[in-house]
Amino acid sequence: MLAYERYATSGSEKYQTAEPASWTIQVRNLATHRLIHSSPTSTSEPPSTAIGNGPAEGVVVKNDGSVAWIAVGAPAMATLN
Repeated sequence: MLAYERYATSGSEKYQTAEPASWTIQVRNLATHRLIHSSPTSTSEPPSTAIGNGPAEGVVVKNDGSVAWIAVGAPAMATLN
């Protein structure tokens, strides 16, 4: 199993107009290449249109695909799944 953070922006990074669009944690089975989980790093606060609330500080994944992480931008500073 492999767990990683996926980050996407909206706008143009070239002209520094990009805004955060999403931070998600994804888990893949490396033997089958199948996506097992995809979850936002944390809950976004309104009126934000972003998915997730900031980057993940650390990610841990078990052999069965269970995953846990700490989200840096979350109000409580931690999000576990």
